[in-house]
Amino acid sequence: MKELNAIPEDLARENAAFTRELLGDVLSDREAAARGDAAFHESAGELSLQLALFLTALEASRGEVVRMFEQAAAHLAPALALRRPPVEGEHRSPWQGEQWIDVVACWGDAAAIRAVAGLRPWQYRSPARPEHDALALYLGVLLRRLGGAPTDGDALRSVVAACDSGAATREDRLFLRPAASGLIAVEAADADGWNYALAQILSAHAQEAREGDLMRLADGFLSVRALLLAKLGLERGLTLRARSPYLRVDLLGPDGRA
Repeated sequence: MKELNAIPEDLARENAAFTRELLGDVLSDREAAARGDAAFHESAGELSLQLALFLTALEASRGEVVRMFEQAAAHLAPALALRRPPVEGEHRSPWQGEQWIDVVACWGDAAAIRAVAGLRPWQYRSPARPEHDALALYLGVLLRRLGGAPTDGDALRSVVAACDSGAATREDRLFLRPAASGLIAVEAADADGWNYALAQILSAHAQEAREGDLMRLADGFLSVRALLLAKLGLERGLTLRARSPYLRVDLLGPDGRA
């Protein structure tokens, strides 16, 4: 196992086994599965995602890892799409929403991608706090793109400008800005700009995985955000030069599809 963050191999194996057991319990609950509501899919999707990340770090076979990411996508799409309007006080993190959308875009089938493409902002963002406005604008552009609409370059440039402002959060500057600028570069077939944006995301992810918020989380094992941007560029025919242990393009097909 490569040293991707502060989680040692023995703990990663223990957590993977525990997560697999929990996932089995969720999937074997026939009543919940038959009900098929957002809560069931959220539990199954999040546990599948966590297990896929542990398997990635533990260098399981590509087939096993990809199948688990595909299972995560198959549940995370309805977990988002079946959500009802939030009740007062209910919290829905747009950053978690971004991760789930990225997973679906990387490993979901056509039906799953259509499901997330039709999301409404309240399904992945509640309450609507001003500090999340730029992220919500970016997600709106990404979702419309996944649905087949042209990429809104003006909106993405507004996202970049917001990330350069004094009101931007640390996450905006480290992750959102290169995600938006990278998507601009993809649409312009700008391989240099795309690779530079990927390098920025991967550098920030590595820093967080080694000495920041991702040190002890499975999310630190892989940058799904960078993988989606890589996939979109590969589909555009751009040549990938960015390299990182957190960018596992081998988990995608040669044309950017699993």
